[in-house]
Amino acid sequence: MFRQNTDNLGFIKTCQDALPKGTNIKKLRIDAAGYQASIIDYCFEHDIEFSIRAKMCQSLKDILVETFANV
Repeated sequence: MFRQNTDNLGFIKTCQDALPKGTNIKKLRIDAAGYQASIIDYCFEHDIEFSIRAKMCQSLKDILVETFANV
């Protein structure tokens, strides 16, 4: 589905609502446009495993190491 707006979280929720009852999104793969706190928070809150493709920089590496060091 081609969309021109940038409401990625809204799109994820629309997809979830379109699924049959009792079916949930369990995994999400999104490009750098999905690198948003609201999407990450939504995934954690709804137990969705996710992969977000984004340019790696030192500050992002530091956050990932700190966040997942004890996982």
